[in-house]
Amino acid sequence: MSRVLDKSVIESLNKSDPTPVYSDISRLLDDSLDEGLLEIELLGSAHPLEPNIHFLRDGNAVAIPKLRLVQAFFVARKILMSEGSKPLDSFADDAAAAAALRRATGVVLLMDPEHLTAANRRKLLIQHRAISALNEGKTGPGNPIALVIQREKLFLDSLLTSHLHRHTKSPTLWSHRRWLLETSRICGLVTDIVADMKQVVTVSANRHPRNYYAWSHARWMVDSVIVPQRRLEAYEEVVKLVKDWCFRNHSDTSGWSFLYSMLKMLQPQGRGMVRPIFQETLQLSSSFRWTNESVWVFLRTVAASGMVGDTECLEFNDRIKELMPLADEKTGTRLLDNALRWYRYYKIPASSHDDDIS
Repeated sequence: MSRVLDKSVIESLNKSDPTPVYSDISRLLDDSLDEGLLEIELLGSAHPLEPNIHFLRDGNAVAIPKLRLVQAFFVARKILMSEGSKPLDSFADDAAAAAALRRATGVVLLMDPEHLTAANRRKLLIQHRAISALNEGKTGPGNPIALVIQREKLFLDSLLTSHLHRHTKSPTLWSHRRWLLETSRICGLVTDIVADMKQVVTVSANRHPRNYYAWSHARWMVDSVIVPQRRLEAYEEVVKLVKDWCFRNHSDTSGWSFLYSMLKMLQPQGRGMVRPIFQETLQLSSSFRWTNESVWVFLRTVAASGMVGDTECLEFNDRIKELMPLADEKTGTRLLDNALRWYRYYKIPASSHDDDIS
């Protein structure tokens, strides 16, 4: 969404009182979190609403006119400038003031996902509650801090997974989510990484293809969030989930890159997963005549990595030869030829016991 206002928008802003608009939208973003993730969409001027209607809602699906959001933003920014400069201790015993600041920052981040001041004030509010919980020994599930973190997670994930182009790929929001999960761990709460991958990362990657920030966040979660006791089990679940996602989004190089990194992490305990995935990808590539770079970079890299045996490498060669006559002469043929050349140059010999692995 562009932050440049045209003359008609400025005229509309000057004609109406933005306070009721802010009140409705800020409460919507804050109070609705008890019902789960919101799916937010911004409406353009082609979808006008009645003067006293500030948003549309159907279940958890919400549509907000851009003009209404701009009106709410101006009010929210004033609140942030006045309340945000107060010492953090002043919010400790004033739940209403803390809620007002939280609502204001919510509107600001919906308008501008890179607003660092708004994101940092939300961090400080949560940090203050987390420190108090740690000092009082009231951490873990069932304590108030768990609800605070859960609500913030729902707010963030609503922005990251909605039809909001700038938000799904916002480094500020993804960084804030990372900080929140770290705080959650310190407070004794466990993150379900498989659920986060399914409900947040892959959804955000669907909204914005080649979403570097979403997949980088996934890599960080895999490295830092999974509890050691179920690491291998969680890795395998994530691999299955991401494999299916890649098959549905075969031109997305970021997804394939993450899948390859997961297969590497599974070595050596999960070597049995690599061959079936490699073979299934080869079969689909041949059946659907996939000649895009994303798939074949993945296939050539796995084939050359030593994670599959000679049988799979021979099949890799054969599939390329089958596709060559069917591929586009300008791009497809060259891409397949480059994949084969790359594989032959960088191939690592498979372990001598590879053929014994089922």
